[in-house]
Amino acid sequence: MKPHVPTGLFIPSNLEDEETMTYEDFLDMLKEKANEELGFELDKMTFYPKGYTSMDPQTREWINDCNRRFSGDKSGTLSDGILMEDFLSMETPLGGISAEHRIATAKMYEDALAHGFDHAFRNISELQKNLQAADVKQEQLYQRNSGNYEKIRPHLIIRPLNFQLHQQELKGCVYRAVGDFVLCLYHLISDENQMLITSKIKREEIREWGMENREAKIIDDAIENTARIYPACVYDSRKGKEADFLSGEFTEKDITIMGQLLLSTFKTTNGAAAIFYPGVMQKMRKIIGGDFQVVFMNINDVMIFRKGNKMANYFAQSAKTSGKLGEMLSEKVYMCDGESLCLNGKTA
Repeated sequence: MKPHVPTGLFIPSNLEDEETMTYEDFLDMLKEKANEELGFELDKMTFYPKGYTSMDPQTREWINDCNRRFSGDKSGTLSDGILMEDFLSMETPLGGISAEHRIATAKMYEDALAHGFDHAFRNISELQKNLQAADVKQEQLYQRNSGNYEKIRPHLIIRPLNFQLHQQELKGCVYRAVGDFVLCLYHLISDENQMLITSKIKREEIREWGMENREAKIIDDAIENTARIYPACVYDSRKGKEADFLSGEFTEKDITIMGQLLLSTFKTTNGAAAIFYPGVMQKMRKIIGGDFQVVFMNINDVMIFRKGNKMANYFAQSAKTSGKLGEMLSEKVYMCDGESLCLNGKTA
């Protein structure tokens, strides 16, 4: 497809001030700098304008995935196969990891006009730092491709994802479905200097490890790794996010129970996974004093409520609209008996 720039977004280009750069100039600068400074190849960049459509089923699926993840259009009723925002698609320059990076260029252009091009480009610069950090992890990539499961096993973790928002990218991936979200299997490449770098594991890879039909075992191993690397913690929901997280172990004496508490991980990253750590459901049941309700506020935080607490439904509704779209996990209230999560009496 020949890239072109959408109309209606241009401003006069006869001025030299950066704040009056045209959208076309901005896109050219963006591609050139991404190529020169970050190593993204120009022939692997494609611009897709708002309103772009295609009759190709795979492309339409990609378009709908963009709309779900970046525009919040989950139903797709009015936008099926019609792109709702401008995107620049770039393939990662890091060898060994296949990934597509999508940049919402119209929003980035507005940021550039308001704060300057370099400020807007910072988001991609942060991506490059991640790529550079990952580049030093080539040994892990070698282990991943070695065909030896025991070599890669210590580096596998799970990350929670809303299924509907991420259904396209989950195709061919290894995950465990839980109600309306999944626990996806990832390779933890690096988590240094506040930069988390992970890559999804494909089903074809576990066949190469000789672990075909053993996905449950692999995910269980990854959950144990995640619990070790990112210990679970709780804090009193009345205190807000104070610096009194309790790393690893927590007991009834550590918190004040007011019918609800917040569960996460010590780093808060992907803290919704903590409820699935070995022994955590049982500990929560003991602390709460019986069966409890679970609301996933986002991919990082889990609210725990005593059974029958009507606030659970209120929090579940707010989870749909609060926070970043890509971090929304579920809008349902789950029940837990200390062993498993249930929806409407059925195991999730």
